[in-house]
Amino acid sequence: MAENARSGSGAPQSAVLAANACAAVGHRTDLLLHRASGSLLAEVSPRVHLVPLDGRPSLSAVGALVRVAGAGLFGQSLAWRRPDDWIYWSLPALTDYLASARPHLLVAFGMKVGSLNGMLAKSRPSPSTLHVSAMSIQASAWIAQRRRGKRALVEWYRHCNGIFGCSEGVSRDAERLLGLAPGSVSSLFEPVFDALPEPSAPPRHPWLAERGRGAHRIPVIVSAGRLIARKDYPTLLRAFAELRARRPARLVIFGNGPLAGELAAQARELGVGDDVDLPGEYADLVREFAGADLFAFASRAEGLGKVIVEALAAGLSVACTDCPSGPREILGEGRYGALVPVGDADALAETMAAELDAPRPRAAQVARARDFSAPVFVEQLLGRFASRVGSRPLDAAAHRAEDRASR
Repeated sequence: MAENARSGSGAPQSAVLAANACAAVGHRTDLLLHRASGSLLAEVSPRVHLVPLDGRPSLSAVGALVRVAGAGLFGQSLAWRRPDDWIYWSLPALTDYLASARPHLLVAFGMKVGSLNGMLAKSRPSPSTLHVSAMSIQASAWIAQRRRGKRALVEWYRHCNGIFGCSEGVSRDAERLLGLAPGSVSSLFEPVFDALPEPSAPPRHPWLAERGRGAHRIPVIVSAGRLIARKDYPTLLRAFAELRARRPARLVIFGNGPLAGELAAQARELGVGDDVDLPGEYADLVREFAGADLFAFASRAEGLGKVIVEALAAGLSVACTDCPSGPREILGEGRYGALVPVGDADALAETMAAELDAPRPRAAQVARARDFSAPVFVEQLLGRFASRVGSRPLDAAAHRAEDRASR
């Protein structure tokens, strides 16, 4: 279950990949979408049954929300940016779906969808359906960055039968926030691709398409992601300027966002404007990364950091900030890439130079990327949760009692 099928958002992509992989191994699989819209619809397998929920404001929806969550949640809809597109209007349709389809496992991707899954678990508990919700970002950060009322939405997660975070850091953050016993929230790397992608064609970016990568071409460093403050591209640009002062190099930052103009101006001020390009968003990053010499990342915080996995799939060495919480786990505590302190441009510059001089074995990088495929995720998901159908919710009191009894 996901909010929609739009590309550029991690939760819908994870939902589509997981649904396709479940169906591929013979499980009857439904993909529930609040809005059946977005370019990812074209990637849904014919074996997957698409279920558009299409929740809209109605008297039945208002009644269901008030019965399950009280008037406070309904009141939040009035302050929503687009009240008619509020995801919680899908509660009646989901209730009807559960009554008719009676799925064994209902997995929710996305924070709002996860809280909706918790509402379902509380309002329609069934021994035949296990409600599991994913957390793809740190819940505490999600609450801090958004309007009031989000804490109450996250609290609904505790009514699920299971929760998993996309990294150990995300899982432990959820336990602290919800007051759950240590180990209550599982950690599963969300899928980044179905099968390991092979570059479908040469890179489109002219710097990356140049032949003679290595000693016969100016090295090209790549990065990618939303051009927003959390990604800390200013630190990456300062580090690149230090590197460029010592040796020839180029930097390509893929992605769109509100800081594009500021970043281009900073590159010019640092004297590296001719060696930095911000070409916007490209659909197939592995194809572009295959022509690069190094991937660099300066983010301040990540749930997982899926773009790092795409770099590994292209066989690239990685220079990355040791931000909470995914990069260290993806890179195997530094085995598959170098980690530097957040915000330290000097350390990042030194690390980029070292990784360019001594690239890591491509085969090992690609092998690590395979750990983030959809078949691996589904195997781990079903192994972790399928046997628990009929289990009780993850409420704090129950787990604390269980934890004390086990000692």
